[in-house]
Formats: sequence, C-alpha cells, structure tokens
Amino acid sequence: MKRDVYLSVDLDYWHNKATGSGLDFVGSLFELERPITVFTEHHLVLKEINKQYRKVYNIDFHSDLSETAWRWPNCGTWANFVYGRENAEFEWRYPSFKPCIKKGWGLCHTDHESGSEFDPFANKNLWTWKHIARRNGLNGIELNSVDRISLVLSPAWSNSRVILDTLIFINDSHARFFSKSAKRVIESMMRGTV
Repeated sequence: MKRDVYLSVDLDYWHNKATGSGLDFVGSLFELERPITVFTEHHLVLKEINKQYRKVYNIDFHSDLSETAWRWPNCGTWANFVYGRENAEFEWRYPSFKPCIKKGWGLCHTDHESGSEFDPFANKNLWTWKHIARRNGLNGIELNSVDRISLVLSPAWSNSRVILDTLIFINDSHARFFSKSAKRVIESMMRGTV
C-alpha cells in the first residue's frame, strides 16, 4: 500500500479530562514504525509537511484552517500554507462537537461561528484544498497509509499533564526533535523549569 498520508497530532486534542491522556493513541503511532517528529508549535510542521501528500489528518482541538491565507503561518492558520494543498485532502479530527464547533472554540476562522460565511468547512468558495472535512474522534483514520507523523506539544493550549506524560513516554522512543532548541525546551519542560 502506498504511504502518502501525513498525520499531525496536536496534544491539545486531549486538553480536558473527558478525552483522556492520549497515551494509548500515541503509543499506537510508535507501533507503526513510521518517522515521528516532535514539534513545540504546530506551524513548525510546515518544514516537514511541505511535500506532496494525498491527505493530511490534523488531530487537534483546533481546525488550524482559516478563511484566508494570512501573511505568515501561525498555530491556527498553518493549514493555509501547505504546498500542494490544491491537490490534497485535509481532514480535521476534533475531540468533541460542543466545545470545538458549537461553541466555536476549535474554529480558527474570523468569527469562530460554525456555518458562517467565513467558515471554510461550510463555504466551498474558501477552499484552497482539493477537499476538506471535519470528523469527530479518532476512528477510521487510514493509519496504514501514513508516511510521516508529527507530535505537536502546543504548550499554550495543551494540558501540562498530557504534555509531560507524552514526553516521558517518548523519551526512550525513536522520535526525533525538530531542532536542538526544541529539544532543550522539551527537556526543560520535563525538569519542570519552563
């Protein structure tokens, strides 16, 4: 099977106790034996993701897709800056409908209102991807097609316990860190000095 899917996992998906810690899911990713890179912020994945992928999964509390291509990418607009997106699919996997969509806390477009004229999931005229979708939960993700995986810590948005549990888990793994400075930040987080 051709592996042409990029899986981006932001730990803020597990930001509240109702969604658990995510360690079982993260552990299953290491069992895939695919390259895993750890990033501190989500927009940093662009350095790795900007290849031709048929599909990008974004497992995240936030959609990271906005109605406009901002001048610079940030943690909430990086999906607008993926090269080759006009020929690829983007699928946002969110943990819970009520906070992420109904209340708008997971929406990254201007008014944070589901179904508005600014909502790229509701207005196809805003699509810069071949296809976009949003789905609740983790079931049905094409893990066998995944080529690369990113784990994003997002300390400003993630539960610190989830981050620390994950860091302890990956400390002895084969994950690589985006940069030496990111590794230093992560090591400081593990020591509790950040």
